[in-house]
Amino acid sequence: MNVIINAKSASQYAAIKNALTKHDNICKKLLSSDEQKYVAEISDKFDVNCDATILTILNKNYGFTAQDLRTFWDDVRNLQKSELEANYDAASYGYVSQVQALKDELGIDIIAWNQEEV
Repeated sequence: MNVIINAKSASQYAAIKNALTKHDNICKKLLSSDEQKYVAEISDKFDVNCDATILTILNKNYGFTAQDLRTFWDDVRNLQKSELEANYDAASYGYVSQVQALKDELGIDIIAWNQEEV
């Protein structure tokens, strides 16, 4: 059954969630279960690679020890969890509050940084 949702009446997060659901449904139709697993593995590996890069820089350039890195890792995970609990939609489909706080308090536009070429 196809359902058309009027995006103008839906909240921003509802519209994004609907688009992601549609994306997931299309992938489930077009990809075999093995291919779906490969895509999930790629996403997981990308996350691990990003984390490893950050932790390596903290260790090599700033002297973080293994214990410092673990403390940092735990702090990040706890902040992510609290953001999800405080505003699931923003943390899942938008930006966490720290994005605006970094810009307001330190002049750091992390969105712009992510758009820069490496």
